[in-house]
Amino acid sequence: MRWKRLLFATATAFLLSAGLALPASGHALIRATTPSDSEELDSAPTEVLLEFNEPVTANPGAVRVFDTDGERVDVGDAQVVGGTELRVGLQPDTPQGTYIVSWRATSADAHPVHGAFVYSVGPAGQGDETAIAEILQGDDDGTVQAVAAIARFLQYAGALLAAGGVAFLVWVHDRVPAEQRALTRLLFVAALVTIAVTVVGFGLQAMLVTGLGLRAVVSASALASVAGSSYGLGTAVLLVGLVVLVVAVRRLWDRWAVAGSLGGAGLVLGSFALSGHSANTSPGWLVVAADLAHVLAGAAWFGGLVLLLVALRRRRAADDAIGGGTMVGRFSTMAVAAVALATVAGVALSWAEVRASRALFSTAYGWTLLAKLGIVAAVVAMGAYNQRRLIPALRRAQGAPWPKLRRVVRAEVVGLCALLVVTAVLVNLVPARDAAGITGPLSVRAEAGPNHLLDITVEPNRAGRNEMHLYLFTDDGRPAKASDVLVTLSMPAKDIGPIEREPTLTGPGHWTLSGAELPLPGRWNVGFTAAVSKFNDATAQVPIDVGG
Repeated sequence: MRWKRLLFATATAFLLSAGLALPASGHALIRATTPSDSEELDSAPTEVLLEFNEPVTANPGAVRVFDTDGERVDVGDAQVVGGTELRVGLQPDTPQGTYIVSWRATSADAHPVHGAFVYSVGPAGQGDETAIAEILQGDDDGTVQAVAAIARFLQYAGALLAAGGVAFLVWVHDRVPAEQRALTRLLFVAALVTIAVTVVGFGLQAMLVTGLGLRAVVSASALASVAGSSYGLGTAVLLVGLVVLVVAVRRLWDRWAVAGSLGGAGLVLGSFALSGHSANTSPGWLVVAADLAHVLAGAAWFGGLVLLLVALRRRRAADDAIGGGTMVGRFSTMAVAAVALATVAGVALSWAEVRASRALFSTAYGWTLLAKLGIVAAVVAMGAYNQRRLIPALRRAQGAPWPKLRRVVRAEVVGLCALLVVTAVLVNLVPARDAAGITGPLSVRAEAGPNHLLDITVEPNRAGRNEMHLYLFTDDGRPAKASDVLVTLSMPAKDIGPIEREPTLTGPGHWTLSGAELPLPGRWNVGFTAAVSKFNDATAQVPIDVGG
């Protein structure tokens, strides 16, 4: 019954992982497009160009352009230009009408990103809105994202259990013959399951980066695109490490098997540093080292706890309180070292991904990281309780602490499962430093009255000269028609402003302001006013944080 409760908690974690992953965003941000979103052109363009804030990879079908009948008008495959631009040619002399551009790319950190926009040749509003909606809906891969999040959770859990379990068996377990077979079999199964999940995850990645659905799984070009990315490299190293574990772990404690198991565990843990945030965050040496240390500590902690729980069950059945207490004491020593290592590594990684306290409290990444820290604190508290109260009692051969010790260890395992769920979500969020505009362009959205939304993008978001893009939309997502647009800039902390400027209209519902009106780093207020009808204005006051 107790294991059923643990299984139920793990299943709940799967569902949470799926639900939390749905709104996650990728990490490459689009800076500009040509044509721009909702732009009305006098003549047909010859190509579509997308510019990103970081290097991207073009996958099969990276940029597709449709007319409102659902027919493709792009020519050939999209090409990467200068590392940060995607360019695709168009059929010559496309007729008047509305066109939909659907794009997908892979960020430098191996995360897939996608989006869509429309432009018109001739007056807008001539397109079939139902057809446009169907085309855009076809790019909705929320279900695939949810399944990928579950697969990512299972991969983390299985990999950490297999690798961390090796550390437990080699350095903590006292090699009681009656327990060896059960513990090594658990690691063997964990490694096999992780291999299967990793293969499934590879296919899901191909589906996400290409938008081809299940066709991507049998597409040689789609699979080759994933294999050639940092995600593919990390997957290859992970699979090699898992295969080595499968071969070696069943023969513990032969000398060759111990070396093979430790080597396989090292490959498994090292694979996680080859893709994700660490692959595209500076300083690279610090982030990679911290990532490796963080994963090592997590594996020793999580894998050790699961095996400890299994071993304690058998020790209690054998009425071996002294042996159980001694084993828990050795694990506690390893866990303390793991916590210390995780703390140091976590501080380094948090600094690299957050960079400023304002990013911690103003972004989805920051709040998710705080949730992760809260779970860690709770698990550490439970471990400290074991160390100070229950382990000494067991070492004195007092049997009473058995039930309480197993309950606390089970709670620690559930807590670490929750931690893996949060981690599975965290790696798919835009790092706080980027979301808050600390290390790149800033993009924020605010309400502009009851029926309008205002998007503001500031680039490069540094004190000095910037380019500010302002997009005004109606509540149904259409570019708004407005006149008499006025922008005010002020910095209350320095008693600067308000500085009034009239931005330049550069497209439907799109205005641009270029200049050095943001000369100092810190919190600025952007005021926006636009007449949207004879009697109504769209207004907003938007705080932005300008980097140094």
